[in-house]
Amino acid sequence: MNQSKKSWHQYWLALKYYKSPAIAIFLSTIILAITAALKIERTYTVNSIIQLESPNQEIIDALGQEEADKSNNSENIEPETSETGEISEEPAANLPKQVFEQVQATDNGLEDLDYNQFAENLEIKNDSLSDTIEITYSGKDIDSSKLVVNSLIESYREQQAQTEISNVEKIKDKVNQQLTVADKNATEIANKLKALLTKYDRNILESKPDYLTNKIKELEEKIAAAKSKIKEVDDEIAGLKTKLGLNLSPNAIAGEVSDSPEQQQLLEKLQEVETQLIIEGARFNSQSPVIINLEAEKAKLEAQIKDQNIATQQYVSVNQNNNSIAENTEKLVGYEAEKKSLSAKVASWEIDKARYQKDNAIAPEVQQQYQELVSKNKRAKEKYNKLLTKAQQLDIFSEDNIAQIKIITPPQVKKSLASWNKEIIAASGVGLGFMLAFVAVLILEKRNPTLKNIAEIGEVGNSKVLGEIPNLRKSDFHISHRCDPVDPERFVLEAPYSVACESYKIVYDNLAQISSNQVIKTITVTSSNTAEGKSTFIANLAALTTQLGKKVLIIDTNLHTPKQKAIWRIDNNLGLTDILKKDVEFDNVVQAPSLNLNVITAGSMVEDYLSLWQSESMKEFMLHVREKYDLILLDTSAVDLSTDILNISQFTDGIILVGRIGFTNPHKLLEAQELIKASNQELLGIVVNDKFKS
Repeated sequence: MNQSKKSWHQYWLALKYYKSPAIAIFLSTIILAITAALKIERTYTVNSIIQLESPNQEIIDALGQEEADKSNNSENIEPETSETGEISEEPAANLPKQVFEQVQATDNGLEDLDYNQFAENLEIKNDSLSDTIEITYSGKDIDSSKLVVNSLIESYREQQAQTEISNVEKIKDKVNQQLTVADKNATEIANKLKALLTKYDRNILESKPDYLTNKIKELEEKIAAAKSKIKEVDDEIAGLKTKLGLNLSPNAIAGEVSDSPEQQQLLEKLQEVETQLIIEGARFNSQSPVIINLEAEKAKLEAQIKDQNIATQQYVSVNQNNNSIAENTEKLVGYEAEKKSLSAKVASWEIDKARYQKDNAIAPEVQQQYQELVSKNKRAKEKYNKLLTKAQQLDIFSEDNIAQIKIITPPQVKKSLASWNKEIIAASGVGLGFMLAFVAVLILEKRNPTLKNIAEIGEVGNSKVLGEIPNLRKSDFHISHRCDPVDPERFVLEAPYSVACESYKIVYDNLAQISSNQVIKTITVTSSNTAEGKSTFIANLAALTTQLGKKVLIIDTNLHTPKQKAIWRIDNNLGLTDILKKDVEFDNVVQAPSLNLNVITAGSMVEDYLSLWQSESMKEFMLHVREKYDLILLDTSAVDLSTDILNISQFTDGIILVGRIGFTNPHKLLEAQELIKASNQELLGIVVNDKFKS
């Protein structure tokens, strides 16, 4: 709230400062408003917005831009054109003229107009993005203006209906043609994909990692194991043949096992079934009917071979009439059968291995072909389904929902300028003049580079704001039992119970909080520029501190423009420079204008004053006063005038910068802060001076 009031006060001051351009803008606006009021004629503006609800663009987009690009230019779907070559979806060139003749024939206020005047009063705006048409007509008669707009709406409706009927039929033909092509294309791709799946294992086509390598490795392991087993069987057969050598000829057993036509036929069938089982097992799972049937046939053949072996064993047993010979013969027959079975499996596995190795060599090419066919098949199906959907929509599309026109804004009178009388327009000019004048003042004020509020001062260098001192004048302070105004340079001393004193109490409290963490007895007070109120701030802060029972010393080190002598109405015959030159004693220079308050003025001007600030005398002097007083305030020159502060502040505990609203330049304030930081001095904070009253 305070910030708002402060800002309006600033604007009021700025308005007074820029009153000449503000008055000029204000008067110019009023003159223009009065001139406009005198020239107003009775005019009615009728406006309406309609939307052409056409399915054409949506259906054409559904055909796909890619397909449209591939199609022959002569076959692309185009909106119907008129005999003159103009696209009929756009307003025909002769449509306004037809409406003009139609309305003029009704004798409704257009008799005095020719077509050129009618065209100037008519405005038609087309928005291709939203398919809307805005119709605006301005005329002197409200009924004739409405009639023009309504007639144009009806003309658009009839024109759109004729165009849509033709366009929908053309779209139907195009969609049906493309649907036939898409169906044929999808069928061809599907057949190619099916043939590839029939020829090759799905696992190979789908690029399963290491599938063929693992299969070859698995077959190699099976072949190696089978060959090892055959070797073991051969050893057993050789041993049994040795045992039976005296009782049975070497070819007897082999003849019994292998020379039998039935046995040979069963072994060959078993080998074929096992080979087919390996091949189909790579394509189907164990629950597939094909695998189940092959397994059943294999079990049947193995049972028949076993029965043949038993019959042979019985035959050998009867003819030998020797239990030992029968037993060995039975084993020999079993080993021979096992050897033949293993040999058949090895042969089958070798065939499979060769096939897998061949497939592995051509796998990348086949896989690429398969992936391309899968991708083409997917796109072909999507395109076919999309076209089929559009074809179905077109089949049920009727003439009733073709070329519908949606009236977004019905014909209505937007504004009748005749209803604006001259008094209202002139009053509006006054209001507009005030607003333009105020905006001009704001622009001029923005061009002022000085800091205009507390927040801006605090943001420069991100420094802490210790307090805000109000903008004070002598007429602002009166004590109830006195008629004399209070001097703002010493108002804390002369009016200690005034509300304005609270601002100095806030500064004092903030300094006290800083003092709780470190000892602060000596403070240098400066500003980035002259006339920012640092001397007045020092005087009132010192007066407030003395009211708290503390002893305060003010030292005026500003040899260029000393202010403390005028504030406290004391002489400057002897001062700080005289003490440092050791011309006089401290007690002979210090002055006491108030209780608990001592002031040392700047003293006589010396040429080489910089050597005084760096002398041992200055150091001894500061140590001396530090022991005698609770608070010491040093009034220095502004930073932009001299670098005294860099020499003086080395004897103090910190520095306070004083900034003035509407006066302090942000660049100079920032330079002052950077200079203080570069000298390794502590900046306690910023005091904002001349805060506008809330």
